[in-house]
Amino acid sequence: KDLKEEFKKRLSRKELEKLIQTENWKEILFYLMGEPLNLAELQKLLYHPTEVIRKKASLLMGMACGFLARTSPEKILDLVKRLLYASADSAASAWGALEAVGEIIRETGSRYEIFVNNLFGFLAYPEYLISTLYALLRISEKSPQIIKRGPYLRLVTLFPKVSPLAQALIIHIFTHLQGKELLSYKEHLHPIEVTLFDYEKGDYVNISLPKLWEDYTRKIEGS
Repeated sequence: KDLKEEFKKRLSRKELEKLIQTENWKEILFYLMGEPLNLAELQKLLYHPTEVIRKKASLLMGMACGFLARTSPEKILDLVKRLLYASADSAASAWGALEAVGEIIRETGSRYEIFVNNLFGFLAYPEYLISTLYALLRISEKSPQIIKRGPYLRLVTLFPKVSPLAQALIIHIFTHLQGKELLSYKEHLHPIEVTLFDYEKGDYVNISLPKLWEDYTRKIEGS
């Protein structure tokens, strides 16, 4: 059976959610390629009440857009704008939308990197802080230079004021950037354990901030 025909089918939100729960990434990607309208259904899952589903939906959105940007760059551009507008709308909740923007930038390289500055803009709002940091973290893993071309030093000034979870995400970002700017802020570190989402495992892991800091300094000193 022709692959395109087999997957040229509109999925319901429930069908997509079930595929996400079983982590059937390849099959979902085929459906997103075969019927781009499925992206609209996937977008709805960015507002799912379960955070793990939201994170996996944003991950998939980035992967799909990585492919679709080659053939339909304008459609992906419009999608990124819609996700940012939805996040900025005070009547709506950002939920997974900002993280989806991060995943799209991560998977499309410099094509939409102009929107990194929009992500940095959300750091000014406490309710968006963690989502924004996750988005910046994901981009920094794959394309640290994109983050470094943005106003990333804002993260240094935020470090003393934010929650332990936010600190963990900032340390991760600077580890990927191999940025020394955070080194003199150790005195502000919360000496506790936090729970972070691990994208490789698709689940949460516990990690101590002192251990994260140790890994960060080791990488900096070794670079």
